[in-house]
Amino acid sequence: MDLAPRGACMECRRLKTKCDRAVPCAPCKKQELLRLEVHPLTFAIQANPTAEIESLTKHIQTMALRIRQLEGSLQAAQASQSSQSSGSSPTTGGHDSSGTCSSELLSLTLSNLPADDQTKMVERINLLRMLPTEDFAVMLIDKYFNDYGWLIRPISRDRVTNVLLGRAYTVPCAATDAQLSALFSIFSMATAGERQNPTPWLTSAQLYEASMTALQLNEVLTEVDIETIEAMLLQCCYLYFSSDLGDIQKSWNYCGVVVRMAFGMDLHRDPTTLGLGDEECQRRRRVFYELITLDAWESMVSNRPPATQPSLFSTIEPLETIIPIESNPDFFRWKYSFIRNVVYPLINEVLCCPQTPSYSAILQIDKLIHEHTFPESLQCIDFRTAPLHVLLPSQQLLLMKEVVLMKLHKQFFLGALKERPDNPFQQPSGYSVSTELDCSRRLLKRLRMIVVDCERSLPPINVLWEAALACLGVLSTYIRQDTHSSIARELYIEFEMGCKLVADRSGDTRRLSQITGQVYELRHKVHQAVPHLMNELRQALAAQTEPSPRNVPEHLFASNSGIVALEYPLGPPAHAAPQPLGYMNMFQTLVPASDLEAQIAGLTEADFDFDVYEDMDRELLDQLGATGY
Repeated sequence: MDLAPRGACMECRRLKTKCDRAVPCAPCKKQELLRLEVHPLTFAIQANPTAEIESLTKHIQTMALRIRQLEGSLQAAQASQSSQSSGSSPTTGGHDSSGTCSSELLSLTLSNLPADDQTKMVERINLLRMLPTEDFAVMLIDKYFNDYGWLIRPISRDRVTNVLLGRAYTVPCAATDAQLSALFSIFSMATAGERQNPTPWLTSAQLYEASMTALQLNEVLTEVDIETIEAMLLQCCYLYFSSDLGDIQKSWNYCGVVVRMAFGMDLHRDPTTLGLGDEECQRRRRVFYELITLDAWESMVSNRPPATQPSLFSTIEPLETIIPIESNPDFFRWKYSFIRNVVYPLINEVLCCPQTPSYSAILQIDKLIHEHTFPESLQCIDFRTAPLHVLLPSQQLLLMKEVVLMKLHKQFFLGALKERPDNPFQQPSGYSVSTELDCSRRLLKRLRMIVVDCERSLPPINVLWEAALACLGVLSTYIRQDTHSSIARELYIEFEMGCKLVADRSGDTRRLSQITGQVYELRHKVHQAVPHLMNELRQALAAQTEPSPRNVPEHLFASNSGIVALEYPLGPPAHAAPQPLGYMNMFQTLVPASDLEAQIAGLTEADFDFDVYEDMDRELLDQLGATGY
């Protein structure tokens, strides 16, 4: 369409040439012809007519109407997702219950996106469908903080409630991929160990996979932020504390990657020089210390080097001003200090030392452990009346101490048994033998107190029972080496009661049921090594029906038998210098004979199930991996 020119064309004005005001003008025709001769085009050059105003207005109105329709459909889909169960049941075919999220809406939304972005958008929509209802999500968050808030705090409750939960259930969803990943990790830990899952088609492992999928939607290795570190730290906590598999190698590897990413964003440097607010500074410190604490503990348990060292970071410990009710600030301060001042030296100088450590180095670290005092607020705890957020940290301090002592003295304990199996206490490392046995007995005793005396619902933390399995392994090692001494008889009673303690809890979690299989296998080996001790215990249990305990063998009810009763509920005093102990000194903390009678009074042979290992699934036992302790 030719229009009457009103002035010179833009090209002639740019080139400052004379224009004949034709459409197209002669200079433009000449330039186009020259260009066509050099670079032939596959299409015909047409004039650029002025667009009609009415046509443009019509197109704008049509597009605006279509945009409003799409926005309305999306809002309806999001509203239905937040008000009803967003986790699609297996019979819905991938759509929400109201049917508003149709394939037409998805195709219109994704039509202009690249292929990779379309895949990520579809995955994100599928993740949003897996979110539970908001009320159920609040219940899972409460359960997570009740079960794990006293032990770990990679993320604060306020942030989970006000930020993660608030953004995930807005219309449309405003949560980032890292925030969705953290939320799914919390849900996976809250549902871990449940025999009857509250979400029939979403198990804890599936929620963890959803967390990994949400984190993989972005390039986390190139776009690292504090939210990404929080999400990955929660995944590390799930692998170590809650996973049914209990693969400590996988957890240790993943935790090391997160530590390196944290160093990449300078979390190891104290944030006071970055000009951040107090709340953000505490958040960075809390995340970093929880990360290095978990990494150091896993490294100690698995005898592997940690991903960092205290000399490589300057971040100070977090000083929380607002403490949630489910956590105790004194416990976290003690935990951070214990890891930094005790566990790191243990790893560097003993466990991962290229040479065999000297016994003086062992005694020096032993002294550090005993001198690490406990907070006053966690002392003198009543098992029946103390709230769980006070009771559990007070016991966790002692359990951590016993495990560290066992790791410290394990090498010299085995060496003394190998050199002098008949009387290892007379070896120069006899103190390690007594400490290893004493710690194993105290840890089993403390677990029994928590389970029996607490009489409340305890969190499904599997690592405590893995520590119990390690204690049973220590006792069985000594019993099989020293088969006929009075010490072996007393340790055998405690070994059987420890096995019964673990077996009674085998139905709590799936991972604990696997640990129970290892316990039965361990009992089988002990029964083969000391059948006479098993027969003596059977006779003692059968004699419980007699009116007087006189028919019971005296050595089973000697003053030194029974379960360890802690003379020092908070550990030995700091001034107690470690010295090699003999048999009598080692068992000075044992209860009298009447207490042992009370422990096994009313028990029968059926309570111990001596032959239960014969009914175990042998294929399951072959698949069980060795414990990390």
